[in-house]
Amino acid sequence: MRAPIRSRQRRAAFSGKLVRVLDEWTPHRIRGAVVLVAHEGEIVEAICAGFRDLERQALMQVDTRFRYASLTKVFISAIALMLVEEGAFNLTDPVSRYLPFFEPRGPDGCPAAITIAHLLTHTAGLDYGFCQSPDGAYRQAGISDGLDLTNMPLRENLRRLATIPLSFMPGAAWQYSLATDVIGAAIEATTGCSLGEVLRSRLLHPLSLNSVAFTAIDRNDLASVYYDTADAPRRIEGPQHVRHNGGELILSPERCFLKSEYPSGGTGLLGNARDFLRLLEEIRTGRNHVLSGAVRDRLSQNAIGDLPALGLDPGWRFSHGFAILESPERARVPFGAGTWRWGGVYGHHWFVDTAEDLAVVVLTNTTPSGMNGDFPLAVRDAVYCARK
Repeated sequence: MRAPIRSRQRRAAFSGKLVRVLDEWTPHRIRGAVVLVAHEGEIVEAICAGFRDLERQALMQVDTRFRYASLTKVFISAIALMLVEEGAFNLTDPVSRYLPFFEPRGPDGCPAAITIAHLLTHTAGLDYGFCQSPDGAYRQAGISDGLDLTNMPLRENLRRLATIPLSFMPGAAWQYSLATDVIGAAIEATTGCSLGEVLRSRLLHPLSLNSVAFTAIDRNDLASVYYDTADAPRRIEGPQHVRHNGGELILSPERCFLKSEYPSGGTGLLGNARDFLRLLEEIRTGRNHVLSGAVRDRLSQNAIGDLPALGLDPGWRFSHGFAILESPERARVPFGAGTWRWGGVYGHHWFVDTAEDLAVVVLTNTTPSGMNGDFPLAVRDAVYCARK
């Protein structure tokens, strides 16, 4: 069946190529997707493909809300850096200054001083449960990745996290981790407000990001969630274990409807593609004067130097919020040097090629193929082939 699928707001040079990619992938391999392409700050392509909810035959819409997963980190990192600029945090402060109970030890049991900078750059020595084997230390300790149902406060999750020895001493390497959840707790401690309140006052209201929140009320504007199988993506109803890169995700889509669940600074937000693109454009240009030049620089420049990177592709480094392309030649990608990128485990990927003033946001409801693998490569190649 050919997907019923498309709505385009404006024709651009790459319309045909992107549409062909989406026709090929949806709805059989990706149930539904929204693709936004912006050039010089203007949306030049907005394509909806497939189904928001296949079983209800509800088509994807450009303003459909998704579970952002790790797109959340960009928001929380930006807020933390705003607080750094105001003096509420110092990058060199130990996190125990704000969270006295959070003092993990090094691999050999020695004290390890984790700073705010270590958390923002993922050089603290922390990990994610889904990056370990299913019987790894984090799962054994009952540590949540912020994607499942927990029935416990954030403080308890971080207390458990602090009992596990670090993978390495802080500052010795880069490793993707629960660090942004820790940052979220530190933000609450230093401001005396909930993470949601700080988010609304600092970013959401000033940038009019009206779709973004930690909890959902209306199911009708939220994309359902599917996961890859050998035959076709299957709907996720209750907690679902999904194998990914040798580890195991535990996904509970119902989490966003339960106010009893803590707001995960690393994975917890909901929102649409347009609002996420607005945030990226504010980081790129500062046009709305919400993020200062210093904050934007920290988000868009390599912050880990030449540290060993456990999981980053060759040629890529990391800022205080996402990956930064240092060497297109080593990475073997068409992006320009300085390109930013990251994704979200519910099925999203995005990049900003600063040399080309080009931003692409792709939100899907299918994990993990919407985030990495052949589909993101096909979208990327369609954009750059048309640009040439």
